[in-house]
Amino acid sequence: MSTFESFESNILDLSYLTNAAQGDDEFILTMINSFLKNTPSYLEEINEHLQNRSYDSLSTIIHKYKGTVVIVGGTEIQDNIQMIEDLCRETSRQTQVIEEHSQKVISLSKQATEELTSFVQKNF
Repeated sequence: MSTFESFESNILDLSYLTNAAQGDDEFILTMINSFLKNTPSYLEEINEHLQNRSYDSLSTIIHKYKGTVVIVGGTEIQDNIQMIEDLCRETSRQTQVIEEHSQKVISLSKQATEELTSFVQKNF
């Protein structure tokens, strides 16, 4: 049994990762540490593109971030990312809605990193 099976969160579901790892906590920890290491820079870029209203660039970076989120089972974050991608493709962009979903991604991601960091510090 993986130590990560006891991880509880309203934001993340590590079941995909734990199943793929087949109980290899070292592999899971490597993937989580990658998420924890890369998320702050993704969030910084997302925020920067929002402030500059660079929606094409926002769409590009948010798409890259999606892969990171999928691994840790951030379904609600993924849903908001998909919405941002879809809205950024539209010719008549709903900038307020893009910004709301982007802020939700940032908020949920920060909460997710706090939860994972706390769990890792307590258990490893």
